[in-house]
Amino acid sequence: MGIWSLPQNLKFRKYSKRFVCGRMGVERQTNRLRWGGCCALIATKQGRLTPKQLQVAAGVINKTMELQRQNRNQLQCSVAIRAPVTKKPLGSRMGRGKGGVDGWIVTVNPGRVVFQFFGYRATRKMFLAFKRASYKLPFTTRILIEPYSRVNAIKASFNP
Repeated sequence: MGIWSLPQNLKFRKYSKRFVCGRMGVERQTNRLRWGGCCALIATKQGRLTPKQLQVAAGVINKTMELQRQNRNQLQCSVAIRAPVTKKPLGSRMGRGKGGVDGWIVTVNPGRVVFQFFGYRATRKMFLAFKRASYKLPFTTRILIEPYSRVNAIKASFNP
């Protein structure tokens, strides 16, 4: 599965629903990019992401940005798959414990940076890539763009 693989070591294989669903809240600093990025895809509603949805969205972004790889733009996924979802078999009676692990998810709150580009500056192609990827995600998103990243400004200030 690549970068978005399943968690390796867990203390408990099955979790309660409140851990899986997470707290409803808003992430901090939704109007700024983290770690000196130049372009980001930010969630505006709460939702659940599966590994397949992350893989497809990242594939769309990479396919759109294929020609701009020479410009040293790097894509980072800021969410990690960490919570199991259980499901009981169809036709089973009440009781007899919790069902087996059916899949894995991550809960995304509003304001969470899902994908982020690191590069020298944002381009039109980045905006198009994030717009295409937003159609593949199960919640609404917005695109945050900084025309010149802070890292680039710091490098420019040190050059004579």
